[in-house]
Amino acid sequence: MTRSIYRIGAAAMLLLAVGCGGGGNDNSGNEPCPAAGLEVPDVSGDYLVNELNLSSSDCPDLVDDVINDAIDAADDCVFTVSQEADARITAVDCEDNVYQGCVDEAGNVVVSGSERDSDLGCTVEVNAELAASLTSSPSTGTLTLGVDGSGTCAFVGECVAVVDATVTDQAAAPPQSAAGVAPSSATLRALLRP
Repeated sequence: MTRSIYRIGAAAMLLLAVGCGGGGNDNSGNEPCPAAGLEVPDVSGDYLVNELNLSSSDCPDLVDDVINDAIDAADDCVFTVSQEADARITAVDCEDNVYQGCVDEAGNVVVSGSERDSDLGCTVEVNAELAASLTSSPSTGTLTLGVDGSGTCAFVGECVAVVDATVTDQAAAPPQSAAGVAPSSATLRALLRP
């Protein structure tokens, strides 16, 4: 069973650490964007997300190890951001996953998503919020992961881990690889099986 927890976690954290998979639907927890009429900068463009680092965590070592393994395996990922006439944005990652979010008047972008899976009585849910300032480049992006294990999981409870990444506007940067991460169909299975 510990093996199943690890396997689901590794896939989930890898997927979420680069923002790939799962997010952007109406149930993602996104708050409504600011009211129309606000003057927000146009943040449309391509942004490289790389140099991932687990910066803080109150999670047990088991979860931190899974996150660090996922970070070690992650490739660079380019997000293409488009913007409506207002504060609503759409981000498409290197694996064509689509996320909805908002930009504020300072150019700060927030998107969120959620992944949940169960196996052998163990249920793991990961809620993620990705935030970055897209008006300066490079900048630091922050991925906050809320992890909740229940049932027969080796980790039962809630914890929060924060992953920092470098976000670089590709219009102002030399070309780089956009290989990205190939998400598996077992997104959360790494937390259920080692």
